[in-house]
Amino acid sequence: MKYEEEYKTQLNMKDFKIVRYQVSAGKYGFGQRIRIVLLSDLHNQRYGRKNEVLIRAIDRLKPDLVAAAGDMFTPQKERTEFAALHLMEVLAEKYPVFYGNGNHEYIMKLDTDFFGVRYERYARGLRKAGVSLLENDYQDLTIKGVPLRIYGLQLPWRFYKRFSYEKLTVEELQKSLGWGTKKRYQILIAHNPMCFPAYEAWGADLTLSGHLHGGFIRLPLVGGILSPQCVPFPKYDRGLFEKDGRCMVVSAGLGTHSHIPRVGNPAELVVVDIG
Repeated sequence: MKYEEEYKTQLNMKDFKIVRYQVSAGKYGFGQRIRIVLLSDLHNQRYGRKNEVLIRAIDRLKPDLVAAAGDMFTPQKERTEFAALHLMEVLAEKYPVFYGNGNHEYIMKLDTDFFGVRYERYARGLRKAGVSLLENDYQDLTIKGVPLRIYGLQLPWRFYKRFSYEKLTVEELQKSLGWGTKKRYQILIAHNPMCFPAYEAWGADLTLSGHLHGGFIRLPLVGGILSPQCVPFPKYDRGLFEKDGRCMVVSAGLGTHSHIPRVGNPAELVVVDIG
């Protein structure tokens, strides 16, 4: 179930939608709501000079935790990651913040010949601010008496190559994340949603993703027409997906980094209520 509300920023006259999803806690039966605000694919976009409009919108939603699903910046120019770092610092002063890398963070981490120590500096800044940066790692916490385990998955680079139809196996996920647990509700932050069959088969109760930008241009009754890998009509372009009682929420993102315009596909700030 979802519903949307438009939110017009007052400082730079750009719009984003607040999109809300309700997912079931399944066998865990929380008895009360746990609210997650999902940020993804900001790509240097600023809502207000220091993202104060975005921050105020998040504050009004009163989340129990914030999940950042990657590509919070585009690293072509030096220091472009500083705006994302400032946003994470402000949010971490108020909420538990969990961060999973996207392909833009990952390329900055991999290509030290070009980017130098920028990723190391960014990661150090996140952790100093109290953000849980999860690189094939997890963290346990309890919110409102509910035991949670939050994972952050870093997919290998082959899943981000152009024209890629790569499939992820459960065995690969187990090597990266371990076997998981049945004692906690498992939330997986995984930037690329195209591997949802493996995520749910591995045991993620809720997967939080982005990456596909809603398919850039969206057509009525068709959906998104292109993925960042240049794969036409991606299946998991945005929205709520469910299989065997496990869910995935895919954000269309808060920004864009390509020359493809967003048509019929507004930027999104996503709220997920579990209960």
